[in-house]
Amino acid sequence: MLHNVEREKAAVGQKIVICGGGSCGVQCAVGLAKQGKNVPVIDQILETDFCKDRFFITRIVLFDEGKENGVRLFGDHKVV
Repeated sequence: MLHNVEREKAAVGQKIVICGGGSCGVQCAVGLAKQGKNVPVIDQILETDFCKDRFFITRIVLFDEGKENGVRLFGDHKVV
C-alpha cells in the first residue's frame, strides 16, 4: 500500500492512522508525514518497544526523523 501511495497510485486523506509500532509501521508513518500527512502511530506495546526489530542507532535515527516530521507515537493503546 505505501508503495502505491508513494507513487500516487492510491489516494489517501490528510489524516492517516498507522496501527503497528514495528519498523514497517513507523517507517510508513515517516514517509507519509514527509508528504505533509498527519500521522499518529498506535500500538498496544509500550512506546519504548516500538521498532525493537531494528538496531538501536537505526531506531534513534528513525524516531528523530519521525519527530522532525510530526509523527506522534502512542504506545499502550488498543484500536477497537
